[in-house]
This record gives sequence, structure tokens and C-alpha cells, in this order.
Amino acid sequence: MSIVIREMKIADYDEVLCLWSDCGIVTNYADTFDGIDHFLKRNPGFCYVALDKTQIVAAVLCGNDARHGYLCHLCVNENFRHLGIAKKLINKVLEALSEADVKNCHVLVHRDNHDALNFWEKNGWDRRDEFVLMTRWAGNDRSD
Repeated sequence: MSIVIREMKIADYDEVLCLWSDCGIVTNYADTFDGIDHFLKRNPGFCYVALDKTQIVAAVLCGNDARHGYLCHLCVNENFRHLGIAKKLINKVLEALSEADVKNCHVLVHRDNHDALNFWEKNGWDRRDEFVLMTRWAGNDRSD
């Protein structure tokens, strides 16, 4: 098996959306075709897919505000887990952030997702319990 990592394109949307669904990633109005197209255009060089031949088997999105990176929707097809693909995607994102002089990267993990928490901690990420996430929707659309 030869896994190839490349930048995500909007043409990957349908396949990546299926992967997210299969992996249990909850999507909302921001994850529509237009939403992801906008995200990819605002964050060129920070979002990647991993392919086995022509099948997308993993994906990650990352954006940044020039100070911090924000990694989201990292997932690997169940049949391709424990092969180091997630680590390769994360390293690719961290390299891109470093090249852009972005100093650190954050990832949100649901507090009850113990497998994910263990993965991130095992891979050198620090748990930050001193913060509380606050969210407010921009505009009037809360249709998620």
C-alpha cells in the first residue's frame, strides 16, 4: 500500500463528506460545499487528503489567523487506521504552519472522546483545561 498525501481540492468534497460521515464527524451548515470551498480558498496549503490509489482514506482541515492554527475534521477510514496516516497529515499541517510563521496549533476534541484525547496526548499535544469554549453565531442562520 502506497499512501499519497496531497492538498485537498473542492473536487474532493463529496468523497471527504462521506468519509467524515463514516468516521462519525458531525457536520453543520459551515461544512456545505460552498462553506468548504470558501474555507479551502481562505486556507490554501493547509488542508490535505491521503489517498490509497484513487480512494481518499483520510482528510484534515486547518485554518489559521496568522498567530494560531486551528485543526479540524481529522479523520482516517477505519480500514486504514494505525498505519501512521493521521500523524503524517498532522505533520504536513504543522510544517505548513511553521513555514507560514504560525507558532502553534489548536484542536478541539470532545471531552467524552477518550480515544481521540489519548491519540492527541500520545502524539505530543497538551491538554488545556483552563479554557471554556464560547460560541456565538454570526448572522441569523442557526440552521445546523
